[in-house]
Amino acid sequence: MKQTFALAGSVLFVCGTFLFGLVYWIIARYAPNMSGWIGVQLLAALNQTLLTIPFILSIVFMLVGAALFAVVLKADLDKEKTTKQNIRTEANNRAEP
Repeated sequence: MKQTFALAGSVLFVCGTFLFGLVYWIIARYAPNMSGWIGVQLLAALNQTLLTIPFILSIVFMLVGAALFAVVLKADLDKEKTTKQNIRTEANNRAEP
């Protein structure tokens, strides 16, 4: 289960990063061709190129991937902490007569 979460998290994070970069690259290529925009240039380019959904999806992919990877990392840290506590407890039990 831990390996599945780590794999899914890393794949989602990498795919989200790739999609995010691709959307930004397309917007950067399109922005000089815009005749004019109202408000923020990024939002205007997103609306004109119809890339709002992939942009939001890429951010969601990155967040979900990071969250899955954080769950795996926290589980590993908790396991390591428990192991160290068990070793200390056993050492204290052996030291006491």
